Amino acid sequence: MTIDRRVDTVLCVDDDPALLNALRRMLGGIYYVESATDASQAMRILESGRRIDLILSDHRMPGVQGVEMLRQIRKRYPGIPAILMSGHTDVALAIDAVNSANVAKIIQKPVEADALRAHLAEVLGRHLAVEEAPVAIDPVGHPYFMIYQPKACARTGEIHSYEALMRKHEADGRVTSADGFIPQAEAGGYISDLTMLAVQEIGRLAARNGTDMPRIAINLSPVSLISNGFTARFTQGVLEAGLKSSDLILEVTESSAHLTLPAAQSALRALSASGFEIELDDFGAGYSNFGALLDLPLTGVKIDKSIIGRLVCSEAGSSDALELMLTMCGSLGLRTTAEGVETRYQADRLGRIGCQVLQGYYIGRACNENAMCTRRH
Repeated sequence: MTIDRRVDTVLCVDDDPALLNALRRMLGGIYYVESATDASQAMRILESGRRIDLILSDHRMPGVQGVEMLRQIRKRYPGIPAILMSGHTDVALAIDAVNSANVAKIIQKPVEADALRAHLAEVLGRHLAVEEAPVAIDPVGHPYFMIYQPKACARTGEIHSYEALMRKHEADGRVTSADGFIPQAEAGGYISDLTMLAVQEIGRLAARNGTDMPRIAINLSPVSLISNGFTARFTQGVLEAGLKSSDLILEVTESSAHLTLPAAQSALRALSASGFEIELDDFGAGYSNFGALLDLPLTGVKIDKSIIGRLVCSEAGSSDALELMLTMCGSLGLRTTAEGVETRYQADRLGRIGCQVLQGYYIGRACNENAMCTRRH
C-alpha cells in the first residue's frame, strides 16, 4: 500500500510569525503547510496524528533550539526527514544536525522561494526513494484487537450503535490505546491496513450475531482519505467482510486539518454515494471548522467531550452554547451525538435540549464482543 503523495505536508517551525507567513506564501499551493512557533507546539502537531512528510525548522529559537528539537522528534518519529535553516555558517552545528537529528539538508537564510522549493523537492524525492516498505500486518498473529463502546438513544435509552475502538497488545504485556500507535501507522503508511483489519473483525462479529448486531461506528483516518485508491479498497473490503454500507457509521475527526483537502472531501463524497453514513467526530474541539457542516456529506455530528464536560448543574447557562450547537445541527438535518457523558444530570439535560444520541461512561464503558448487549440507563 502506498500513500498518495500529491499533497505533501510540511511542518514549518520558526519563532518569527512574519517568517512563518512568508514560508506559507512560498510553499502554499504546492504543499500543505502546518506551522509552529516553538518545539512544544511542533510536538503537539505531531502527536495529534496529522500527516507530516517533512519538517522545515529554524535553528535559533528561544528555549529548545532547532537541532535539539529535531533530535527529540527523531527519537519518536524517525521516518520524517528535516531541513534546518540557519543564518550562520557553523561546521559543528552541521555535523551535529546530520549525525543526531535526521537533518537531510542545511540551508542558509535568507533563501529565495524557488531555491527553497527546490530544496524541499530534492529531500522529499530522496526520502521517497529510500523509504522502507510499510510494516506488514500478519492476518493471524497480529497484536491488534477490538473493543466496543455503546451509544444510546437519549429519548429511550436503547442501544443506538457501538463505536469500535482498536487496541494493541504490546510485547511487555501492556495494552496500548489508539493514540499510542495510530500516529506511527499514519507516518509508516499502514493506517489503511489497520482500517481494513477493523472491517474484517466487524465482519466476523456480524457473522456470529446476524441480524441482532447493532450498527458499528469506525474511525477513518484523514490520511487514508487522501490515499490513492482507498475508497475503492474500503468499499470492496466491506463487501468481502459480509457487511453492507448500512451496517457501519464512518467517523472522521473534525480536529484534523486534512479534511479541508480536496482529495479527502472527494473520498467522503464517494463513500456517501455508496451508502455509508458519515459523522463528524470531536466537533467543537480545538480546530473547529463550522464550514465542514456544509462542505462535507454528513449525516451526523459528535460533539466533543470538552463541550459536554462543561454541562454541570452548578453552573447557570452552562448549556447555552451547546443548545445553539444542537439547534444549528438540527436545522441542517444532522443527527447529534454527545461524547463523554458521565453523569445522570448530563444525560437528562442533553435529552431535554435535543441531543439525540449519548456516549460515555454513564451509558457504558467499552467492552469486548461477548459483553455487547442492549443496555438501558
